[in-house]
Amino acid sequence: MLTMFPILFSLISAGAATPEFDLARTTAAFEANGFSCSHEATAKSVQCKGEFDHSVYPEPVAFFIPLHFQVHKFTDVILHLHGWVDAGETLDDTIKKFNFSEALGNSRRNAIMVVPRSNGHCDTFKNQLALSHVFRGFMDRVMRLIMDAQLAESMELGKLTLTGHSGSYSTLEATLAHQCENAGRSTCYVDRVKEVFLFDCLYDNGDGFVKFAKTAPPFRFASVFIPLKKKDGSWKWTAKGNHALWATLNPRADDSTFLDSTLAANASRETITQAAAKGPLFMRSDVRHDMTFNKYFPILLRTVHSRGI
Repeated sequence: MLTMFPILFSLISAGAATPEFDLARTTAAFEANGFSCSHEATAKSVQCKGEFDHSVYPEPVAFFIPLHFQVHKFTDVILHLHGWVDAGETLDDTIKKFNFSEALGNSRRNAIMVVPRSNGHCDTFKNQLALSHVFRGFMDRVMRLIMDAQLAESMELGKLTLTGHSGSYSTLEATLAHQCENAGRSTCYVDRVKEVFLFDCLYDNGDGFVKFAKTAPPFRFASVFIPLKKKDGSWKWTAKGNHALWATLNPRADDSTFLDSTLAANASRETITQAAAKGPLFMRSDVRHDMTFNKYFPILLRTVHSRGI
C-alpha cells in the first residue's frame, strides 16, 4: 500500500558547497506544484506523480528519485517512454506493472527518472512529445521542478538517458532527430542525450537510431530483444528490427552471424560493460515482452555508462 513518506532522509553529497538531498523538502516542493509523493515500505525510490499544464503535456507524469540520490550541480535525468497501453490502463497501472521505483533503485544510478503517460498505441508520445517544441517545453518543466525541489544547483541538464519499451521506439527516433538552432545551451536537450537503451522496442528498421548508435563509443547504445523467428526462419517483431539495425551498422558482416554477435541473456556484468565500451550493444532477452524491461533495465543501467562525457 502506498503511504506518505513521513521522515527526513538526508544524504550528504561530495563537496561542502553542494546541498544535501532533503527528502522532506523535495516532497514538499513537488506537492506545492500539485504532485502527490508516496512510497512503499520497501521502496528504493520515492514516487511523485502529477500533471503539468496541459499546454505543456496533456497526460500525467511520474518522477522517481532514488533514496541513494546525491545532489550535484547538474542533475542527470532518465526519460522513460512506455509502450502501448490497454484500454482503461492508468499511469498507476503502468507503474505497478513495471515497478519503476525498484528498477531505478537497483540500477544504482544517481539520476531522476521521469515517466510520462501516453494514451493508446503511444499516441500522445507520437502526437505530442515527438514534436521538438513540445519536447523542449516538457523538459523545461521537468528541470524547473527539479530546481524547485533543490535536486540540482543549475537549470542546465546533466546527462539525458533515453529508455523505451515496446512501441515507443518511433518517438525516441523522432527525439534524436530534433534540431536546436533556436535553442540555447541549457535548453538544447537532445544534445544532452548520451545513452539510449531499448527494451524489446524496435519494430521498424531502426534507421532513426543509426546516427546515434554510431557514436557508441563514447556514447552508449544498447538494445535488448526477444530472438523470435517465423516458421520460414526469418526474424519477426523486435528481432526483425534489431537485425535490420545491426545489419546497417555492420554492412560487411555475414548475415548468419547476427545472433552469435549478440550477447547472451545471462551475460555477466563484466561482459556487458566491455561490449558496450566497444560499440552498439545488442542483447537477447530470455523473458517475456513486459518482463524484458523489469529484468534488463537495472542490469544495463548499472553496468553501462557513458563516463566522463
